[in-house]
Amino acid sequence: MVLIVGMAVLVCWSMWQLEPSRMERKGPNAWIGMRSPATVASPQAWAAAHRAAWPAARAGCLLALVLLAAAGVVAAMPSGLSQFEIGSLGTGAATIAILITFLIAFRKAEHAASSAE
Repeated sequence: MVLIVGMAVLVCWSMWQLEPSRMERKGPNAWIGMRSPATVASPQAWAAAHRAAWPAARAGCLLALVLLAAAGVVAAMPSGLSQFEIGSLGTGAATIAILITFLIAFRKAEHAASSAE
């Protein structure tokens, strides 16, 4: 259960950080955001990239939270699997969901940043 809660906190933090207006205020940086040569080329490219990436990134975070909630419910019920096994499956599924949707978001960010220049 600790795995599920820990991953849910990380997903919520990621979704909060990637909100476009927050990323625009941060500007191009070395720590967080969709970073590539195109997205950090200018503040305008950075803003356009994060506005374009937000729908896919948000969808990935929400999907991950749904998967984690389902894993939490299953972990609370009696089953043949341990809570650790269910937590591992839930966090694995959430990680894959985030990875795929963030790759899609990154492609959208790259395209928007290139168009903004």
